[in-house]
Amino acid sequence: MLDSFPKEEELSHKFSKAFEKKMNKLIKGEKRTPFMRSVIVYGKRAAAIVLIVLSITFVTTMSVEAYRVKFFEVITKVWEEFTSITFKSEEEVIDRKLVAINPEYIPEGFSILEETLSDYVNKIIYVNMIDEEIIYEQRLISDGEIIFDTEGIEIKTMDIENETISFFTNKGVSQIYWNDDLYMYRFSSTIDMEEIIKMTKSILKNNKNILN
Repeated sequence: MLDSFPKEEELSHKFSKAFEKKMNKLIKGEKRTPFMRSVIVYGKRAAAIVLIVLSITFVTTMSVEAYRVKFFEVITKVWEEFTSITFKSEEEVIDRKLVAINPEYIPEGFSILEETLSDYVNKIIYVNMIDEEIIYEQRLISDGEIIFDTEGIEIKTMDIENETISFFTNKGVSQIYWNDDLYMYRFSSTIDMEEIIKMTKSILKNNKNILN
């Protein structure tokens, strides 16, 4: 069997530079792991995909707004039938606990029906003599998503105490929501929107006093 191998002098043949260049390229390719080879192929495809995605972005029916707060990225997506607000944590926050901030203004005739308070949620339900309700929620911001039914309506905004407040009325229910660096706030009720705005203003003033 050993006699069948070529002799040493036969192995001293010099290949052309073009041949050696091709061989070096093959050897270099084989040195890459299967993962690296797939990354290179994927990278070439990704460049084309990015161009397609950029084109589609301009014709999509969804609008996306993203902005950053202290610990989170907040992404608002407006679809035809609903609006979603997604919170994505930029860093792990495990030592924060909710400090309740409640409205000082309560519409005439309303009183507290139910109150829930934990390290993460502060929820109060107010009710009057004709069973109209006002739901107030204050939540410690964490990874998650909130969905609002906004089919066929436009969400409006206003600035109160240097905060941008979003509000709308849909199917007889008025809602106001906003967030700061720590919390997400929301009001929901069938009463007049002006009354909920007054409650919102009282929270923002109270919040400003607490922070100061």
